[in-house]
Amino acid sequence: VEQSPVANAQVVPGQTVDIRFGPREVTQIVSYTVPQDSEVNNHQIEILREDVDGLVLEFSLRAKRGETIQRPLTGVGFLRVIIKDEGQVVKEEVYP
Repeated sequence: VEQSPVANAQVVPGQTVDIRFGPREVTQIVSYTVPQDSEVNNHQIEILREDVDGLVLEFSLRAKRGETIQRPLTGVGFLRVIIKDEGQVVKEEVYP
């Protein structure tokens, strides 16, 4: 729940007060480091985000051994992050 102007603020007759109801946004910086000891130099990394609106592929990129990928993700209501390396799930986290 948000409102503008803030609670207890003085308003003049005719002024608009905005009130929003809905799930809150959850923002998190997610990171993954490609294993240094991998036999493959270039890895296909996929980062998926799930929230109340469903599951979405946020990023798909190539990364080298030892490279760290960091991305800010935002979800509505909750945030579930799935990171895949060469198609295999390597990290899955849920943020309230």
